[in-house]
Amino acid sequence: MNDIDAQWSALCGNPHDDEPRLRYAAWLDERDHPRGEFIRLQCQLEKLALANPLRLELETREHELLADHEREWLGDLEPLVDWAVFHRGFPSEISTSCDIFIEHADTIMTRGPVQMVHLGNARDRMEQLASCAALRKVSFLDLSNNYLRPGRAAFCNVSAHR
Repeated sequence: MNDIDAQWSALCGNPHDDEPRLRYAAWLDERDHPRGEFIRLQCQLEKLALANPLRLELETREHELLADHEREWLGDLEPLVDWAVFHRGFPSEISTSCDIFIEHADTIMTRGPVQMVHLGNARDRMEQLASCAALRKVSFLDLSNNYLRPGRAAFCNVSAHR
């Protein structure tokens, strides 16, 4: 495993830790890649008080970078998700159909530290969803608006919050 692979593994394996993100951002900065700035900016915004006057300037720059690069930074995820939210530089929250998630779970979960998953059309896929190992990596699973039948979700031992 080379250095960048090790950094990516550390980043995905420690989704709540900023240190691997900032190391990855420094690596990107050395290559003049704008995502390095984006990662640092979102990490800084995370810690900044809401009333801080610097917030508006940083949020404006954040939106500019995302507008210019979101599709590129989503990469393989872009055709698989309905939407994604970037948090501290990476997609951390996604929405997709249950069918797509089950079929592409490994791809989805290795493209970033995804922690929140919103799934649609899950009503008849609870058994497959329950056996999906990728869900063990998420902190939040949203199955709202799926009109689950009583008793169908109970057997699968999938919790909405961990």
